[in-house]
Amino acid sequence: MSKPKKEKKSTKEPSLTINDDPNQFIQPRLNGRVLDVSHLTPEDLLRVLGRSGLTNEEIAAVFGLNVDQFAYTLENNETLRDILEEAKKVPDKAVEAALYKRALGYETREIHKVHGKPTKIILKSIAPDVIADIFWLKNRDPKRWRDTLTVQHTLRDQLDRAHRAMRSGLGPKALPNGGGSGGEIEDAEEVGEA
Repeated sequence: MSKPKKEKKSTKEPSLTINDDPNQFIQPRLNGRVLDVSHLTPEDLLRVLGRSGLTNEEIAAVFGLNVDQFAYTLENNETLRDILEEAKKVPDKAVEAALYKRALGYETREIHKVHGKPTKIILKSIAPDVIADIFWLKNRDPKRWRDTLTVQHTLRDQLDRAHRAMRSGLGPKALPNGGGSGGEIEDAEEVGEA
């Protein structure tokens, strides 16, 4: 019997090839137009797809890979990972600029046409969008603008409140539950007497 040959692990970085199978190929589109990608290298196609706002799942399908295979390829090929990260920054910055513009409000020109000829230009002011403002602030400074605040009640906090109440002359009545554990003791004594 012959021994089975051991497979050598490849030290070569995984690469991408363009999928030609029409059953699996998703035709890349940009602004509603089908892109001719036949002249592009896989790296250039990756740039185009990243800039067009496609998800990794959609990009993987163009290359004939499932999401896990595509993730493995990116994880093990630094060049491809960097290309995709840089390409995805382009639409992200465009959305960021649009959100910023919408958050502050802006002016736009509206051209009215009759029979294809411009008749008048109207200058419109678009008011700032409160939702865009909130979204912007929550993402830019989440510590200050998040929806929930984290409040910790420590023994130190309770003692500080008790000292302030005593100094103000209000005594235990100024504290919640009439001074904390006092109500619990009274309840316990009442139960004991019954």
